[in-house]
Amino acid sequence: MPAGRKPTYRSKRLGALLKQYRIAAELDQDDAAAAIKGSTTKISRLESGHVSARPLEVDVLLTRYGIKDDLERARLEKLAMESTKRGWWLDFRSVKDGYAEVIALERDARRLCSWYPNGFPGAFQSDGYMERIITSGPKKLPAEEIAELIEVRRQRRTRIVDSGVQLSVVVWAPAITGLFDDNATDDAHPDVHQTHQEQLEHVLTMCEAENVSLQVLPEHAVVLAGMSAQFTAYTFDAAADFEAVTIEGLTTCQVIEEAEDLSSYMNLFDALRSAALPPDASVRFIRETLEGTGSHGHP
Repeated sequence: MPAGRKPTYRSKRLGALLKQYRIAAELDQDDAAAAIKGSTTKISRLESGHVSARPLEVDVLLTRYGIKDDLERARLEKLAMESTKRGWWLDFRSVKDGYAEVIALERDARRLCSWYPNGFPGAFQSDGYMERIITSGPKKLPAEEIAELIEVRRQRRTRIVDSGVQLSVVVWAPAITGLFDDNATDDAHPDVHQTHQEQLEHVLTMCEAENVSLQVLPEHAVVLAGMSAQFTAYTFDAAADFEAVTIEGLTTCQVIEEAEDLSSYMNLFDALRSAALPPDASVRFIRETLEGTGSHGHP
């Protein structure tokens, strides 16, 4: 990784794992430096993610730390090989640092868990719904930037579906039934009703994928729904525990990695799923709402 460049999530994750194994082996940074014939400064920068370890260095360090699990060794060596790869999203000028980190996490995850009380995550957004969300913000964006952001979301959606990553989403019922408020007006989007109809049709199509699960939290679960703003959790390995959580704000993105915080989000997501309709009943609710025969917010 070139000097001065911000650490990537892959390099940070690799560094954290190397540090974890070094400490477990009761070795200090001097011991690690000696193993790779480097300096303690280099070990410090490797463990912080500010430089990326080469696969050979990872191999030597893991041997010194007594790690014999071939799958784990291969996993960390793969992280080392890929940590400096350029992400496809970096070709888009509109993708800023926080957003870039979200996409990087998304790319590496084996499982994504999202809670969206007021809408749908990017993979569940139709093209028309994407445009409406992007252009409805307080900041007026140039047409070129709007087109770029829509294209990035399209590519994210395609890559998530094609990669086979397990995608588990919980949405609140008003995010579905609220789309059909006949009193709603939107001068900038006169075809809002048609856009929302297409959005729900897209959601139903997404739910047909084997790697996708969507559940609807009933409208009456107000207390549970209000416990957290939207978030997405990421799992990178076979274990089910959350390894990172992102909370996207209007202009920023917060990445949460502390074990105690991750445990809280995992407990909350489990509670949301338990209180939500099962996937098949959720699909039925969306279909009935789309057809105008549903209970309009009271599953």
